[in-house]
Amino acid sequence: MNETLKNILARKSINTFSDKPISKENLELLLKAGMAAPSGKDIRPWRFIVVTDKETLAKTSVALSATEKIKGNVAAIVVCGDSSESERFWTFDCSLAAENIMLAAQSAGIGSHWISIRPNEERINNIKGLFSFPGSVEPLCAIVLGYPEQDITPKDKFDSNNIHWEKW
Repeated sequence: MNETLKNILARKSINTFSDKPISKENLELLLKAGMAAPSGKDIRPWRFIVVTDKETLAKTSVALSATEKIKGNVAAIVVCGDSSESERFWTFDCSLAAENIMLAAQSAGIGSHWISIRPNEERINNIKGLFSFPGSVEPLCAIVLGYPEQDITPKDKFDSNNIHWEKW
């Protein structure tokens, strides 16, 4: 099995993190991976807010109603899309970018946890208010990051009952 497939199968959502900081170089590597995602018509509508300040991380957790889900995270990336550039597809494109970020984090030994913002109107408004979004930019999700401080054994999620060959 190649390293890419091992990385995909090993990814697990992390809820408890150590206080070890993530270097700016590693955060930029994750963003580079996010921007390598496929995008409809190669529009690349994604925009990212990187948060490393402890006070802002705490405010972000409150805005997401997620303080108990993410203990000790040292960074977060709020994945957003410019709906003026890709009104119909920005959520798909940005979801692909978010997955790339999480897989890159896994390969770097960094834990991650996806927290949805859309379609929750309260979370959307909270995050927009916290970060002073421009008009056409919409938040999709937040990916909280840190070095895992919990069991990182992945779940086996394969279920042959979800597969249909040639017809339903």
